[in-house]
Amino acid sequence: MGLKNQQTVMWSVLPMLGALAVLSLAFSGCKKDKDKDDTGGGILDGSVDDGSVTYACGGNDCNILDGSGCSTGYACYFVTPTGGGEPTATCEPDGVGTDGTTCTADTDCAPGFGCDMASNPKVCRAYCCSASDECPSGQACAISLEGPSGATGVGLCSASDECDLVAQDCTGTGNGCYPTGSGNSVLCVSGGSTAVGNACTNANDCVPGATCNGGTGTCQTLCTFGDADGCGTGNPCNVLLTGFTDVGLCT
Repeated sequence: MGLKNQQTVMWSVLPMLGALAVLSLAFSGCKKDKDKDDTGGGILDGSVDDGSVTYACGGNDCNILDGSGCSTGYACYFVTPTGGGEPTATCEPDGVGTDGTTCTADTDCAPGFGCDMASNPKVCRAYCCSASDECPSGQACAISLEGPSGATGVGLCSASDECDLVAQDCTGTGNGCYPTGSGNSVLCVSGGSTAVGNACTNANDCVPGATCNGGTGTCQTLCTFGDADGCGTGNPCNVLLTGFTDVGLCT
């Protein structure tokens, strides 16, 4: 499972979070019709590729990983069509924000970057393909972008935060600390509202202090592994969270 992130696309923090799916946000972007303009000088969405090239993920109209395949002044972003449906690679007017720059939409970001709508504040992150890892050194493809049908194979790169899964010490209103499913990395992202014991898909579907157990498909409380009273009322924390040596789940 992972983290979910929803923008004009939906994001999810991956486990990719296995016992968790962490970020999923939904973003929307504007997709323009690929018709020639009145002067015959190009197509209205700024794309120059004809779809015959196959890219690693996101669609074949342009390349989301480096923003290429678009005409001057445009870049490739992973956005939802104006009328709804599954997100896809689309040429839009380009922005300038790079890794960590605050944003409100994908087009605030430079080619190769998308806006992480799950973070608080929202910031630009490099696009990546969930099946591989093209992320900068020290980062992982930990935020999964989702559409109406679920995971899209497209993600955003993020470095691990230093938050505590049990203490839940993230700053920012409504933020929670969740595992990403990539080793022992964790991220501070907008917390979910699903209570412990209820069904979930992504790690950050759950309320802060809990995560989504991929085995049961339910939110479970995070605890200090080995603590004899880690789950309260004399119940030990004895189910280890994948990727960690000191964090477990109350089952």
